[in-house]
Amino acid sequence: MPTTHIVQQGENLFTIARQHKIANWRDIYFHDANAAFRKKRPNPNIICAGDEIQIPQTESKSVTVRTGAHHVFYVDRETQKLTLRLLDESGRPKSKVPAELSINGNKKPVVSGTDGTLKLEVDDPNVKVMHLDVFADPDMTEPSHRFELQLAHLDPADTLAGLQARLNSLGHDCGVVDGIYGRRTKEGIMSYQAACNMTVDGQPSPDIYHAAQKDFGC
Repeated sequence: MPTTHIVQQGENLFTIARQHKIANWRDIYFHDANAAFRKKRPNPNIICAGDEIQIPQTESKSVTVRTGAHHVFYVDRETQKLTLRLLDESGRPKSKVPAELSINGNKKPVVSGTDGTLKLEVDDPNVKVMHLDVFADPDMTEPSHRFELQLAHLDPADTLAGLQARLNSLGHDCGVVDGIYGRRTKEGIMSYQAACNMTVDGQPSPDIYHAAQKDFGC
């Protein structure tokens, strides 16, 4: 029988699968018991704290092998994949920009593609925060931009917290991502509305949610 898991802030399907010793998060998401969850969260990469997920019962696998011989078993382990996109002030992609990803003090160089994307992978499910240094100026030894990346903290696009996070990333400061509509959130929405040639009233609306989701990419 499946067991119920309540999603906590900072969790995603990858970390939940690892927690319950399930090799592939798709075995959870596409389980028959999670049909209602899939309808509610059609993008498996964006779930929300408080969501209920049914965890299928794990099944043992057995193989027959010959004694007195050496056998090798391969275990397929997925990684978390994160895609970022670097844009300039006009929204044009910044290609071939070097960057450095830091995870628990370990640094890995990456370079943006022709469309400005940086593709990152994280194997450790316990990693919650990463740091990214971007070197947009090739003549400088110090990074031009520094970002703190919080994994699995992006709420769905139709929530106020999700809107705040997306607008912050798009350069329209809403302050702390807390799901509370205050002065800074209103100012961030007004800034975004002005940039998009919308009616500037600072109010969250379905049109704002949809536009921010499209511009952010998810």
